[in-house]
Amino acid sequence: MGKAKFADIWLVRAGCSQWDQDGRIVGATDLPPCEAGLAAARDAARLLAGKPICAILTAPAECARSTADLIAQGSRSPKVRPTETLGEIALGLWEGTLASDIEDRCPTVYRQWRTDPSSVIPPEGESYQEAMARVREAITDAVGRHLKNGQGLAIVVGPTVFGMLICWLENRPPSDLWELLDESPPVIRMTVDRATMKAVSRAQSPEPAALPAGRVQASVSSLHR
Repeated sequence: MGKAKFADIWLVRAGCSQWDQDGRIVGATDLPPCEAGLAAARDAARLLAGKPICAILTAPAECARSTADLIAQGSRSPKVRPTETLGEIALGLWEGTLASDIEDRCPTVYRQWRTDPSSVIPPEGESYQEAMARVREAITDAVGRHLKNGQGLAIVVGPTVFGMLICWLENRPPSDLWELLDESPPVIRMTVDRATMKAVSRAQSPEPAALPAGRVQASVSSLHR
């Protein structure tokens, strides 16, 4: 089969860890999924069972890998491809700390981070722009490399990168990230314009919202049981 103009991306939010449940900031810390995270991963696998997926790209952390492995078991034998550049944004010295403690100690910075995560770099952490650049490159490369007519690509990532990708593919500003995380289902189907993604990749724009509105996102829909 030849390559299609449009391609389906199944964007999957990895199952959570105990730190997520406890209200701690996780960032790039590699943790196993908790029971709630495993249950969410099983739900994602059921939702994607039988879908025409040619490959599963996953962040390297255990929560994402566990989710991707369960999806692979229920799909048409796609390969799971751990991809370092899909890892969660590194939040430095904030990782492992209760979000409420950071809010108490640094109320102005924390409020700014919650208002616009692209405007704050946590101590010894990674900038939003740096993380978005590597994630964008991984996605555009995968779309060009793996997808063919009638097939989709599953991408399993942690929660912050999940929100960042929605912002990018829907041409939304970073300030919408937390709202999107609260409102979005854990599995989203997006149809993207391959030519536009390739052009943006070549240009290597530093801004995640640089995609022309209405060209990258052809359709977005959530999956339901």
